[in-house]
Amino acid sequence: MASSVTVAPMSSMNTTTGLLQAIDDGLLTITIDRPHAANAIDSSVAQGLAYLIQKAQQESSIHAVLLTGTGSRAFCAGRDTKVPAGEDPVQLDMQRRKELWTYTDALLTFDKPLVVAANASAIGAGFMLCLHADQVLSVPNAVFSLPEINIGISSWLGHCLVAEIAGNALANDMSITGRKVDANEALSKGLIHTIAPALTLHTEAVARARTLIEKPRPTFRDIKQWILKRRQQSVEIARQRHQLNNQA
Repeated sequence: MASSVTVAPMSSMNTTTGLLQAIDDGLLTITIDRPHAANAIDSSVAQGLAYLIQKAQQESSIHAVLLTGTGSRAFCAGRDTKVPAGEDPVQLDMQRRKELWTYTDALLTFDKPLVVAANASAIGAGFMLCLHADQVLSVPNAVFSLPEINIGISSWLGHCLVAEIAGNALANDMSITGRKVDANEALSKGLIHTIAPALTLHTEAVARARTLIEKPRPTFRDIKQWILKRRQQSVEIARQRHQLNNQA
């Protein structure tokens, strides 16, 4: 079942810790801004992503979202797995899983254009953000991976998202080996759509978003909802498997 968050009007939003936001002529740009942590997703970023995506869905003045990261180290290095002193690791893990599904559900119901500008590598949960996008533009030296297996985590969600786009063979390979897929291979497999130089990445991503905004909106929404319906069905299987694992 999809999660929901009570949100305020876009005009009253404050800057979310770990995220930058800017609205220009109907395009909301969200920038993951934790360069000191390779733009890894902490609780503030996870909650902020859910909040902003849900608001973008609700606000008629917002026609598309562009998601990117700060710096050249990483677009997003996945979930920040550090355990602060005094925190209960079990409770913290449960909280992080809940946050993952909250922003995942927001993305699974976002029927407006979503473009990702991968300014550097996208790892784990960061790669999964790319897999929700309608268009992904990447710098040439970026790599993409699902390395969760290397730290003893089973990535059923990552597997199903890759499989939906590129098939089970690649999803199996990436999930079992944790290997890195470079930009050229990602392009050939349909995981990304364009490779662009770092200097022009943002400009090209904005142009791509504008191109999608110009499509007939009711038709775009109909097609996107069809895409999302199929994705939701696949993700629900992964969600059930995660829930079984949590109960084990």
